[in-house]
Amino acid sequence: PRPSRPEARIGQVAATGAVFGGTLVAGWHFRARGWFAMRKLRAHEDVCKTAPDTSAARVRGGAMQHVLVVILAVICACTLVFTCVGCGQQEEPATPTPSTQIAEPEQPQTAPDTANPLTGALDYNSKAQGKRPVAIVVENNVDARPQWNMNTPDIILEGEIENSENNNGTDSRMLWIYADYTDVPSKVGPMRSARPPFIKFSELFDAIFIHWGMSHSKGKYVGASTVFSKDKVDHINQMSFNGDSTLLFGRDSSRNVASWHTAYCKGDKIPQAIKLYKFRTDIDEDSFTRLPFALQAGDMAKKSCKKVKVKLSKKLNHATTWTYKVKDGLYHSKDYKQNTKVENVIVLFDKTKYVEKKNYKGAGSFNVNSTKSEIYTDYKLAGSKGYIASNGTVAKITWSVEDGKLSMRDADGEAVLLNPGRSWIGWASSNNGGTIKLS
Repeated sequence: PRPSRPEARIGQVAATGAVFGGTLVAGWHFRARGWFAMRKLRAHEDVCKTAPDTSAARVRGGAMQHVLVVILAVICACTLVFTCVGCGQQEEPATPTPSTQIAEPEQPQTAPDTANPLTGALDYNSKAQGKRPVAIVVENNVDARPQWNMNTPDIILEGEIENSENNNGTDSRMLWIYADYTDVPSKVGPMRSARPPFIKFSELFDAIFIHWGMSHSKGKYVGASTVFSKDKVDHINQMSFNGDSTLLFGRDSSRNVASWHTAYCKGDKIPQAIKLYKFRTDIDEDSFTRLPFALQAGDMAKKSCKKVKVKLSKKLNHATTWTYKVKDGLYHSKDYKQNTKVENVIVLFDKTKYVEKKNYKGAGSFNVNSTKSEIYTDYKLAGSKGYIASNGTVAKITWSVEDGKLSMRDADGEAVLLNPGRSWIGWASSNNGGTIKLS
């Protein structure tokens, strides 16, 4: 094979050096021999001048002259070779001194498009790629804990909803989002009714919404029923199920609690229900938030964070505490009467507004004879500051909704890379006393 250009150049230089060196040695050799020959010749000529002029002497003198001519010719030839070799050599360009470069900081590798778009997990079902997620409403009242299969959703969103049934502040509710609707446990819940902010949040992920009942509009309050219709959201409601609702929904009365804390979703039947409703199953990329994940877990920032305590508003009747454990690299909470574990604890502060639904009776009221108003919490999805705790560290972020998708950015304005794993999102009020304590 032909040598590379640097190798050929080295060979040429080596060959030229060898010729030059050999010629130089030969030249000096002949010059030395010529010098000794000249001395002998001159000595012989001196003898010949004093010797008789005989034919033998003339013959030897002629021979000596012939030797002298040959020696001089060789010396001239060597000198010519030296000159030619010297002239033929082109001066090598000086090798530029490499400039000192500052190494760029190594950027974390991102998870491929084939990974779970909500967790970054690489072992994602290939048949679920490009398919819509599902979002299931799960309650968080004390009597609803522990929830069934809480360590299975890809994302748990928790937000404030309305005044508590026990009139001791406000309650929170959750939205469990699964990227692969064919891989939902057979029992998810307890389920509850839909609220507008949770519908709006699910739309950021183009999710099919599953719920048991919903709030209705009245007066200045815009209920879930209106949002479903106005936004054309694909949803499955147990209370208006297309067919026998026991296909997808059931009750578990083993806890000895009120009936509204007993409802659950048969997650393994979701594919059948979606097929029954003939919903679109392919993701609309223009409406789907594909969260960016690092390929491997790493620190979010330099600031250490072993504990996160979040209260979503000053009216909320409880706080949630997450504690980091080095052993498994996860944040743990026992506030749900079980050991709930997540990789990422995300807190998003947002503007909230309390909306009164006057003279509310019947469905949704815990006292059917009450004429008291119901107070609902409305989130604006206006964007604000936030925090992400992961891998025992915490970073301050800003979040917003851009073109119908959730965006989270760091202090430099770059998209935040989440650590692969499940996430809990606390939707806190920025203007009604939401707090976060990091330690």
